[in-house]
Amino acid sequence: MDDDVRSITDQATVMMPLIPTLCVASIYVAVAIWYWIRLGRGSVPRSRRTCRRWGLSFGGIAVAGMVFGASLIDSERSPVPFIAAWSIVGLSVLAVTISAAIDVLLTSLLYRESLQRHIIRDAQQLRHAIVDREDSDEG
Repeated sequence: MDDDVRSITDQATVMMPLIPTLCVASIYVAVAIWYWIRLGRGSVPRSRRTCRRWGLSFGGIAVAGMVFGASLIDSERSPVPFIAAWSIVGLSVLAVTISAAIDVLLTSLLYRESLQRHIIRDAQQLRHAIVDREDSDEG
């Protein structure tokens, strides 16, 4: 048989079997859905919720790309889709990293706002205590 002509029954040469990669991907999807729902609570600030959900979405795209690149696409028979799948993985991981960096920035800003609110509240309480003390000393 000619090298250029392959039989339909030839098995694709992939990096990993499909079942284990689907198991890992399904674990990610289950945990991501659980966390997505948990982020919907009212105690999570909207900016943090949005940022983390973007990260989960990009993570899902990366996992899907990994499944395709590792278990469904034969790099020798389909080099362009193989490269495209792993390029999507790389870009998605970059996007996850950027959203994590944004989340760190948001967390520090939210902490700073919280700290400022506490300082203002404590200063007001101190002021009221001083005024009350002065009023009791005068009376």
